[in-house]
Amino acid sequence: MSLLNIKFISLSILVSLFSFVTNDYQQAETIKTTKFNAESLEGSVWQYEDEDLMYEIRFTEGGVLITSHPHDITPGNDTWNQENQKISFSYNDAFSVYEGEMISEDLIVGKAHNRSFTWEWKAYRISEKKPEQVLASTKAL
Repeated sequence: MSLLNIKFISLSILVSLFSFVTNDYQQAETIKTTKFNAESLEGSVWQYEDEDLMYEIRFTEGGVLITSHPHDITPGNDTWNQENQKISFSYNDAFSVYEGEMISEDLIVGKAHNRSFTWEWKAYRISEKKPEQVLASTKAL
């Protein structure tokens, strides 16, 4: 095999590798920047989890949040808001504020804070329940 053939084969291999790596990078960037139009959370029920707690939350009409949070002492003022994938909600007259982003139709991840702490949380969509069922689970706590 001549030196010219070896150089040509080597160059062909490098071009192929470059194309392969570039294509993978472009696909990864497309996945990373792809946004979906999130449907309204209104009426949906989610399982909230953080390092310390697990409970249910329901996003109801008019931005009212119904929850089985064990430390929610003022449930009448729990609220939520959604702007496409961005979700926020609060408990106890906004003492604790939660901000997150829908990663998929069934998963929200975010950070929360109050006057003393900051923490990470996630929520998973669970089967639909009626508001009375969420309230009943609150009374059990």
